[in-house]
Amino acid sequence: MNYDNLIFYNGYGGFNSKQNEYVIDGSRRTPLAWSNVISSVSGYPFGFIITESGGGYVWKYNSRENRITPWHGNCAFDVANEWVEFTMAYQSQPVSVRLICENDYACFGWGYSTFHKEINGVETKVTVFVPENDPVKLTLVEITPTLSDAVIDVKYHANTCENSEIFVKSAFESQQVKIKQNQTFSICYMLGQEALDKQGSLIDKYSDVSYCKLCLDSVKEKWRQLLSKIQIQSEDKDLDCLMNGWLIYQAISCRVYTRSSMYQSGGAFGYRDQLQDTLGINYIQPEISRSLIINHARHQYSSGNVLHWWHSSYEDVAECGVDSSHSDDMLWLVYCTYRYIVTTGDKSILYENISYLDDDTTALLFNHCMKSIDYASEYGRRGLPLIRGGDWNDGMNNVGKNLQGESVWLAWFLVCCLDAITKMSLMMDEAQKYSFERKLWTERKEKLIENINEYCWDGKWYVRAFTDDDEKIGSRFCDECKIDSISQSWSVLSTGGCTEEYDGENRSKIALDSAAKYLFDEDSGLVSLLWPPFSPVNIDKIGYIAAYPAGIRENGAYTHAAVWLARAMLLTEGFQDVGYKILKAVNPINHTKTRGECFVYKVEPYVIAADIYSQGRNKGRGGWTWYTGSASWYYITILESLFGFEIKGDTVEVCSRYPYPVVIKYKYLDTQYIFRIKSMAKGRFPLENTGIDTEILVK
Repeated sequence: MNYDNLIFYNGYGGFNSKQNEYVIDGSRRTPLAWSNVISSVSGYPFGFIITESGGGYVWKYNSRENRITPWHGNCAFDVANEWVEFTMAYQSQPVSVRLICENDYACFGWGYSTFHKEINGVETKVTVFVPENDPVKLTLVEITPTLSDAVIDVKYHANTCENSEIFVKSAFESQQVKIKQNQTFSICYMLGQEALDKQGSLIDKYSDVSYCKLCLDSVKEKWRQLLSKIQIQSEDKDLDCLMNGWLIYQAISCRVYTRSSMYQSGGAFGYRDQLQDTLGINYIQPEISRSLIINHARHQYSSGNVLHWWHSSYEDVAECGVDSSHSDDMLWLVYCTYRYIVTTGDKSILYENISYLDDDTTALLFNHCMKSIDYASEYGRRGLPLIRGGDWNDGMNNVGKNLQGESVWLAWFLVCCLDAITKMSLMMDEAQKYSFERKLWTERKEKLIENINEYCWDGKWYVRAFTDDDEKIGSRFCDECKIDSISQSWSVLSTGGCTEEYDGENRSKIALDSAAKYLFDEDSGLVSLLWPPFSPVNIDKIGYIAAYPAGIRENGAYTHAAVWLARAMLLTEGFQDVGYKILKAVNPINHTKTRGECFVYKVEPYVIAADIYSQGRNKGRGGWTWYTGSASWYYITILESLFGFEIKGDTVEVCSRYPYPVVIKYKYLDTQYIFRIKSMAKGRFPLENTGIDTEILVK
């Protein structure tokens, strides 16, 4: 393997953009286990996680509740459940190797992983993947002697969970084979879980090795077609590497289909979580987004409240979940439905008839959104929405446990959702039917903005919340959490912050300036969620956020919030350069360009991490990876807010904030559009499906 041809090779691995792979050097162990999350490209509920040394696990239906092999969740000490035992004689001595676990290099691709090993003149390649519509993991082994004929023993091992329906089969019964020089012997092993009366059909189907190879080619091609719908060529190759497939692969394969990682094996659908994943997926495969939105609406009560998370039913296992005590969950249905319509132009989704969780009667999706608004519009002393058992920051679960605490961030988000529901009402065929509600929503929105600016401005930024006991959080008078980023970023993202001046000043700009000063460490490339972090003494008053060490996860450095801050900066005149720098700081590639940086950051360079520790002896270390909602937000922030490229149905609108030219290729139905966008260019371009490649220069 020639590592010199890889992009951003760091001593452990690098990107092979021609093959859409991340290649990992097997000669040294990565600082922590680096993994690939693999699911069926069709969304069939079956998948697995595999690391560069063969760790991980396999699941069917539910990645937490129905595992085929055990999940160990130990990234410091990787445990393999499966391997291929390879044995041959060399100079009259037996040589034995555990293929997959022992490799010269591994290639992680979209929907598959391949492990290469050369053993005394014998080339081996092991590829693991899931075929499109069947619940089986295929392990394709290819062995090629290059120096002479070889006699080889091969055997597949799997440590499975206790389940009588798990099956392990090979497509070749004999374990010892003689292979001619320069010829390739192939064998495919199967691991799955099926009722005894169904196993035979799967085993017969995948006993043909040539058919398995065709399935692998199909998996690769379908993922490539899906993830190549939008392609970026910019001056920032670090952004290009993630934008051209990896971010949306993370969102679809891990977040939507698998809902698990080496760090957290959740398995459940999170109400706010998977809805936010749709924001990037809207651009690539809106059918997935549409299905998720409708499914989430089904998990709403007639009161307007929703399930915070749920495990879907399968076979004879009933669905189960937990009611939300959070104040924001139901509002993401409004926000994400509106964003779906804006991007796709599909207003018909508003007319989907969907039942409530506690009521067999159906209601339009639009009515579900109205219920969400009504439920969230319960206000406290200052006319701000109640934080209840926590808002987007779950860790603030004690701030309003007595139903008196108020959330300033939620107030901004509700402003945004009131604007969205108003605009969606105008999309309805009988728009005049909602004239009274529109007037009410507009009044609420204006009153919320007024209340925020009357009670929540702290002189240089907006406070974060008020406790049940009426204490401020996120104020300059606080010893801990003097400033929290999301109250500042959503003063812009809500569309309400920068439109007016209060007392002769643009408060959102002042707030962003303060956020940049206190929360962005440009030298270290670290962005804090809040500063200073909470200490354990505040657990009873604030919540479990204070139990986290300073600077870790919600207590200091959440990537989700960092991306929101970057988006707000990019949308605000005078702060676009800072927003661009924050996007670069969040990018894992910029923390892993050398072996030394990898030793600090430790986790994968090719997927977004939930957080990057901002303080303490582990400062600069990446938190858990893959299973974070940051990936989709990072994607749309780069595409929409930096490059200024927004698809709105059959139209593309460009408003670049990127300081360099960029080329964006977009496949619209059967037509390939190539947009050559000059720095800070603007334009609006209707799309036609002519079937002819079309190039557009945006000046």
